[in-house]
Amino acid sequence: MGAANHAAAPKHLPAVKFAHIEFATSLCTHRRCVVDGGAHRGIVTGLLSGLGFEHIIAVEPGPTFTRLHASFGGMNNVTLLQAALGRVHNQMVWYGPPITTVRPNFGFKLWYADSERPGDVRMVRFDDEFPNHPVDLVKLDLEGGELGALQGMANTLATSRPVVVCETADWVTHHKDGPGRHILFEYMAGLWYRIARTFDNDTVWEFPP
Repeated sequence: MGAANHAAAPKHLPAVKFAHIEFATSLCTHRRCVVDGGAHRGIVTGLLSGLGFEHIIAVEPGPTFTRLHASFGGMNNVTLLQAALGRVHNQMVWYGPPITTVRPNFGFKLWYADSERPGDVRMVRFDDEFPNHPVDLVKLDLEGGELGALQGMANTLATSRPVVVCETADWVTHHKDGPGRHILFEYMAGLWYRIARTFDNDTVWEFPP
């Protein structure tokens, strides 16, 4: 288990989400690097910085990246990336509010809050953007894009075997004609990951020792 670093719950982070991330962190043998996928404006990024990780990779494709950059752009141990995590690399994909289209490269239907403005964003595969980078924890909150992101970091999962925590609520993964969260669970089981905890809308996976 990792060192017992503790952080106060951020003001705007639900208590159950805080507890889930803190639990996932407690499973990490090392705290070299954490990936914050779907960092939004950086609430969880700030939490992770207080939990003892040496390096944070915060990824956010949307307009809130501006606020993320304002908060963490000057920190040497934080790498910021304005992009969407998925199964293809360096391709422009459509990003927009909830509705309509299946986004096949994300793995599930992707949708966003009405406050987000539609537009094209760059999608990256984590394995290509950060090849052979050791990772100890992966947090994903991608509103249905979790499967595609995990497929894009298959090599990282196989070599680093990080703890993974991501949103798996049916209302996200089965939005409209999405295939449902069972596909995500099958994918992780196929990588020999086991469920450490599921509660509320999130699931934590760990690689058996």
